Amino acid sequence: MYNNKMHKSSFGNCIQDYEVLCPLGKGGFATVYRARCLRTNLEVAIKVIDKSKISGRKMEARVAEEVNIHSKLEHPSVLKLYTYFEDCSNVYLVLELAHNGELQRYMRDHKITCSEKDASLILRQVVE
Repeated sequence: MYNNKMHKSSFGNCIQDYEVLCPLGKGGFATVYRARCLRTNLEVAIKVIDKSKISGRKMEARVAEEVNIHSKLEHPSVLKLYTYFEDCSNVYLVLELAHNGELQRYMRDHKITCSEKDASLILRQVVE
């Protein structure tokens, strides 16, 4: 198995063929970073899932299921999963970068509120 841990290069921190540019967000099990592919120069998001936080919680199967389902999805409202890989510490999902960021953050930053009815209309558009 390839050792994918972050390592220093002339570009900064790298994960496999990706230069890590900055963190985008953090959740209970994962951190998402903005990164750039060193081969194609494409900017992507890399979701780094900490295996120590998912082991023994039936979460490993859930992560595998997420990868399996996500790899089959093709929809303009769903970020593309380009590839994934893992090492002994983490699972890495290389995703299309959402250049406009998260809807929740956008609404918070612009002080936009949304009724339940409007939220259901937005969600319906996303899933159609």
